[in-house]
Amino acid sequence: MSLDYTDEAKHKFMIECNNKANQQRTRWFLRHKDKLVERARCTEKNKHYTNEEIEETRLKASFPALSQQHEVAARHRRRCLLTGAGEITALGDAILKSEEFPIMKPVDSNEASIIYKELAAGGGRRAYLNARQRKLPELKYNDCPTTNSEYGWALHDSSVRSGAPEYKRYAIYFRYATRPSGVHPDPPHYDPPAKKREICKGNLTYRCFFK
Repeated sequence: MSLDYTDEAKHKFMIECNNKANQQRTRWFLRHKDKLVERARCTEKNKHYTNEEIEETRLKASFPALSQQHEVAARHRRRCLLTGAGEITALGDAILKSEEFPIMKPVDSNEASIIYKELAAGGGRRAYLNARQRKLPELKYNDCPTTNSEYGWALHDSSVRSGAPEYKRYAIYFRYATRPSGVHPDPPHYDPPAKKREICKGNLTYRCFFK
């Protein structure tokens, strides 16, 4: 049945149907009230645990696993330095206080005085930056990874010296030119073809070279 909100007869019919359904539910509840109340009683033994006791039990159950994980992590933990601490703490052997080393070396007094000079006398910020720009990075920084003029930092201090490549044209020429036996001719397989044979097919001529 379609609902017509303007028809008063249908309104009365729907109200009567709802009242009849409510009366049927009430009669059914009163008929089975004793059984429902008996089944609703709590027959389990309640120990009245609090939330704190439940959380404490759950945490204690996880202590053995956490202890084992901590022992394994302590064996494989990397030793790191604790920076920025106010005082030395002894939480473990791997935690130590370290000294903070400055990134840059102290500026030379002659260069530092440039920034305080007058502009007419060749001072100022631009003159100071130009003077600092001409210095190599290893002279300005304590830990410099690379420079502009060398492949790496402080190669002259390393036991492995930088040299020419081993397999490029310059290296091949330098190796053949400086060996004791002198320069040798190219191997035979670099010679030009010795024999020629032409294959004529129609108006096209193919030249095949064979040794």
